[in-house]
Amino acid sequence: MQKNPDCFVFLYIIIIMNVRRFKTVDEYLQAQPANSRENLLLLRKSIRAAAPHAEELIRYNIPTYKQEGTLVYFALRKEHIGFYPFRSAINKFSEDIGDYETSQGTIKFPIGKKIPVSIVKRMVKFRLKENQENTAIKKHKLKKR
Repeated sequence: MQKNPDCFVFLYIIIIMNVRRFKTVDEYLQAQPANSRENLLLLRKSIRAAAPHAEELIRYNIPTYKQEGTLVYFALRKEHIGFYPFRSAINKFSEDIGDYETSQGTIKFPIGKKIPVSIVKRMVKFRLKENQENTAIKKHKLKKR
C-alpha cells in the first residue's frame, strides 16, 4: 500500500489549525491541567521575583520574559516543564542543576517534582546581567562609529 503524501500535509494542517493560540500568560496558565498549574505558577512567580521589570508575553505560543532581550521561556510538555534559560545559563549553573535532565538551552523539570526556585531565580538574574552587558557592548560599539 502506497502512502499518499497529501494526506500527511492535510493532517499536519488540521493539527496546526486546532492548536490554541494564547494571547497572555494568564490565558496560557489557565489552559493547563490543574496538576501542573501550581508548578507553572511557582515558576512564573520565581521569574518575576528575579526580574520584576521584565516584560511578560507569549512568544512561540509559550510564556516568555524579556528585558533588554529575551531572558527565559517556559512551557508545559507531556512529561515535564521545559525551562529555557539559554545554554549560557545552563553552562554557568551546571553543578547546581544536579539530576535535572538538560539539553542545549533547556532544563526539564519533572511534573510531579517541585520547581527549584533558587536555581531559577539565579539563572534569571544571570540572564538579565548577560543581556545588560550585551546591550552595553552594543551601545559602546555604536558610539565608536
